[in-house]
Amino acid sequence: MDHPIVMILGWRSGTSSLTKKLYEEGFPVTPPLDLRPMEGHQPEGHYENPQVYQINEALLKHFNMSVFQPGLLPFVNADVVEKWLGEHPEPIIVKDPRFAFTWPVWTSSTRRPCIFVWTDRETASQVASIVRWYEVPEEAAASCVRMHDLCADLACQAHASLRLDMLEEERDERGTAFIAEFVGRDSPDSSE
Repeated sequence: MDHPIVMILGWRSGTSSLTKKLYEEGFPVTPPLDLRPMEGHQPEGHYENPQVYQINEALLKHFNMSVFQPGLLPFVNADVVEKWLGEHPEPIIVKDPRFAFTWPVWTSSTRRPCIFVWTDRETASQVASIVRWYEVPEEAAASCVRMHDLCADLACQAHASLRLDMLEEERDERGTAFIAEFVGRDSPDSSE
């Protein structure tokens, strides 16, 4: 059986804290990981795989998009995604807010089961966070959040998924329990 691909998405909504919790609890969060703190922005680190970050950035650029000019990518195969997935036959857990826009390419580039965990946040506070950290106008941030949410919702409708509210009590515990249904802790296939 093919190992699953767990994609954690959400923008300024607790994806890093959830991924950190998974890492600390022994889930095979796919290395390498960017654990560098960004003071004030992400003091405990992003817990993102820089290779996945670069792939998603390149996919958006290829289709003339960005997180600030978002849209849903088409359902097409991408050699770069197929190659990266081929290098990682083990269970995959990766986090990137851009998955909200790039998931059709990822799911089209594999036959492996894809699972989505969407960490969500109340819109007004999410917009305020984006305005503060990225210095974009409020209207532009609100439009980006709306598009992100529409695209994330489609991913969750089409695949096994869990939507978590950032303020939900025991959110991380519910997220780890859901992921444990697909990927075990201390997986023998994971390695740093």
